[in-house]
This record gives sequence, C-alpha cells and structure tokens, in this order.
Amino acid sequence: MKEEKIFNKNYILLMIINTLLFTSFNMINPVLPKYVTGLGMSVTLAGVLSGCFSITALIFRPLSGIAADKMNQKRLYLAAGAIITAACCGYAVFSSFSGLFFVRVVHGIFFAVDTTVSLVLVTRYIPKGKMGQGIGFFGIGPIIAIAFAPGMGLKIGTTYGYINSFFIAAVMSAAATLVILFVANQEQRETPDAESEKIQESKALPQAAGRRFSLKQFIATEVIVFAFLAGLFSFANSIEYTFIALYSETKGIDDISIYFTVSAAFILLSRLFAGRIYDKKGLAVILYPAYLVGAVSMFILGNAGCMAMFLAAAALKALGQGAGQPSLQSQCMTSVSQDRVGVASSTYYLGPDIMQGIGPIVGGAVIDRAGYAAAYDLCGILMLAGIVFYAGYMRYKKGKAAVQA
Repeated sequence: MKEEKIFNKNYILLMIINTLLFTSFNMINPVLPKYVTGLGMSVTLAGVLSGCFSITALIFRPLSGIAADKMNQKRLYLAAGAIITAACCGYAVFSSFSGLFFVRVVHGIFFAVDTTVSLVLVTRYIPKGKMGQGIGFFGIGPIIAIAFAPGMGLKIGTTYGYINSFFIAAVMSAAATLVILFVANQEQRETPDAESEKIQESKALPQAAGRRFSLKQFIATEVIVFAFLAGLFSFANSIEYTFIALYSETKGIDDISIYFTVSAAFILLSRLFAGRIYDKKGLAVILYPAYLVGAVSMFILGNAGCMAMFLAAAALKALGQGAGQPSLQSQCMTSVSQDRVGVASSTYYLGPDIMQGIGPIVGGAVIDRAGYAAAYDLCGILMLAGIVFYAGYMRYKKGKAAVQA
C-alpha cells in the first residue's frame, strides 16, 4: 500500500540508510586515486581502479533487478550492506593493484545490489502522483554525502592516513546496515498476471526455457533510452570528481573541499523545484536546460584558472545533474508495471554504471595525453550531444505515434 504523505516512517529510514551508504562511497572515491598514486601507481591505473567499480556494477546490475523483484528485499538489502562494510575495510588491508582491484570489484557488485533494492523499496512508500518529488527528495541523502564526505575523506587521509579514511567509511556502511533492521519487512507481492505467467512457465519448462531467459527478463527495454541519457551526466560526473583534487593542485589550489560543498548545495536547490516541475510538466521541460547548463559548466571547468571559476562550474553542473538525473529516474520507474520495478531500477542504473565506469578510464587516458582541459571539454561536448539525442528521440516517438494513429 502506498503511503499518503511522502515523509512517512519507512521513507525517512530509507533516506537515512541511503545517506550513510553514499557517505561511505563518497569518502572513498576521491581518496582512492591519491592513495593509489601515493603507492607509486600511475594516474591511468588509478582511473582503472575507479572505473572498474562501475563496470562491475554494470555486469551484475541486471541480476540485482531480478533479485529485487523475486527475493525478500529487506534481507537482500541487509546482505549487501554487510558485504559493502567488509569491502570498505578491504581497501585498508590491501596495497597491491591486484588486491585493491579485487576489493573494488566486490564493492561494485554489492553497491549495485544496494542501490537497485533501495530504489525499489522507496517507490513502495511514495504517494501516487508524486514520484518525481519522492525520488527527488530521496536523492537528498547522496547530496548531503557529496557536501561533506569527499572533503572529510581527504582531510582524514591527509591528516591521519588514507587507511583511516577507509575504516571510517566502513563504520558508515555498518551504521546503514543496522538501520535497515528497522525498515518494514514486506514480502514481494506479485500481480495476478505475474503469478499466472510463472504457473504457465512451470508447466512447460522445456518449451519456455528460451522465454524465461529472454532479454526483457533482465532489462526493461522500454527505459533504455532514459538510462543512456542519465549515463551522460554520470560520465561527466565521474571525470569531474575522480580527478578534481589532482586537477586543482595543478592550478595552485590545495584545498578543493569547498567545491563539493557548493556542488551539493546547488543539487539540493535543484531538488526543491525539479521534482514538482517533472510531475506537472513532464521530462522535456527539465532535460533540455539541464544538459545545457551541464555543458557550460564543463567548458568553464576545463578552462578554470581560479577558485571562483571552479565554484561556478560546480554550481552549474549541480543544477543540471540535480534536475536531470532524478527526472530520468522517475520516468523509468513510472514506465513499467509494479511487478517490473526491480528490473526498471536496475536498467536505469545500467546507463550511469556504464558511463561512470568508462569515464575515469577515458578521462585518465585523455589527461595523460592531452591534459585536464581536454577531458572536461569532452564532457561538455557529450552534454550537448545529449540535447541532440533526446530531441531526435522525441521526434522519432512523435513520428511513430502519428503512423500508428
């Protein structure tokens, strides 16, 4: 049953869990490249370690969607939280590339499960007609994490050692896992259609084998376009955050933590109005300006020479991404039936996972060959490409609807 108000008990608990887990995640992200380069590895290898997280999540994301639809979601959430905690400790234990790679892969697998299940769970407690606002407010947790977690992780790392940053990140994940215990334990309810389909498949298992393992069971093909569009934001975001500390040092800026704070503040600002606009006006009204300001921000960042330009880029990028990504997420979750929200959730994350995985690898290679400006300019070009792609998609949809009419 849907709740009548957005901020109900379970919704708030899920926000707390999400905040703690993303705090842990964002503490590790900026610390890992500095830790790895401090061990004598190249920037390219640092990018590989950062990127393999999302690539791993990508591989296991479709399975996590099926699991979220078929298994007890609370137990799945608990298991993922516990293993993420162990992975955070693993960063402090290993110092070789192979060891860190293994830990990063494990972290990626269960972060994929965690984020997929959290989105499925929270939609159960958002009132009908308020999905845009509900998902937008749910994203406030990661915003809070972005505001202080990267700076906190770097500060702890430079003052007390990077290993301590990893252990504190593990404490955050452990706290999130404990809070999961207080979320209502609801068994997955299947629609009559879903139940009858399973009965039919069990009666004719050999004949249905091909159908049981069809693409649509793993991926909600109807939302792939929105997943790709969300991935464009993540590509830019991954390069922006992975290399911002190293980039700022080349400009003579030693403490870049305020960049994350400004970014978080403007993402929060965008959440105050974007969800309501999406619920009333639809996706297009949000997406076009979101990509435009995102592109401008990346061009500013690539040519930044002082802190003021860094902060202007942070504000514009945050406004664009903060409005665009949750609107695309809401579009995915409202484009499928209730028994497929797990698959829709995992499909949505495929776009960000792919692009966030590719981003640091491509960014590291571009930086090694052409410098930081070229990497951020590339992000700006891709933002502009998003406008063209979405406009073409909308034209195609209208043409298809006209033909069918």
